[in-house]
Amino acid sequence: MHAVCPLSPLKLPTYIPAYLYLFRKVQIVDTTCPWVSKVWNAVDSHTKAGQTSVIHGKYAHEETIATASFCDNYIIVKVSASAAALSHPPLENRLTD
Repeated sequence: MHAVCPLSPLKLPTYIPAYLYLFRKVQIVDTTCPWVSKVWNAVDSHTKAGQTSVIHGKYAHEETIATASFCDNYIIVKVSASAAALSHPPLENRLTD
């Protein structure tokens, strides 16, 4: 048996927080960083507009995964130069006058 540190987060089955909230035993507070919320709102608006979001980050990082969960279509790039390259089609595909 493991001791639980009083400062560690308590893991509850998913229905318990909703049950406690319904009976006003707890207050749910959104502690999401405002900068993260701003990114999530941006990719959500891209999804609603039918656009593809380009996410700069490590594909297995928890914040990258969370951001991608707001998208229907997305590309994750690790190197910012790769993201810049996505904005320019290859030379052979560009239309010329």
